[in-house]
Amino acid sequence: MKTAFLLLLLTNLYPIELKTVHDGDTITATVIMDFDVAIYSKPIRFHGFDAWELSKQRRTVNVTDEEIVKGKLAKEYLIKLIGTSKLYLEPKESGYDKYGRILGVVYVLKDNKLESLSELMIKAGHQRK
Repeated sequence: MKTAFLLLLLTNLYPIELKTVHDGDTITATVIMDFDVAIYSKPIRFHGFDAWELSKQRRTVNVTDEEIVKGKLAKEYLIKLIGTSKLYLEPKESGYDKYGRILGVVYVLKDNKLESLSELMIKAGHQRK
């Protein structure tokens, strides 16, 4: 645990408490900031990763029925990947995306090692192509 704690002190990482998983690349969480300040129940969009869609509501791309099936699998995989592990957010300089979601890299603590959820999802084949 010392390694992960030291990394938190040396970087711009904030602990987050998961509330819900929306899909394979968006969660809602409370971000625990310094000085007992928190951002409650805010959507967080994973930076650098686009998962398969869960519905045909997204109008900027053509979403097929096959993609919706893949989107549901991506969400299920993300839920299992997170499990009860601790999560951390590294916000991106841009701060928010065009939909008002916090934009950042979300890390999961597994075996005393921080791993990017985006990278783990890509390795598992859940990247929208």
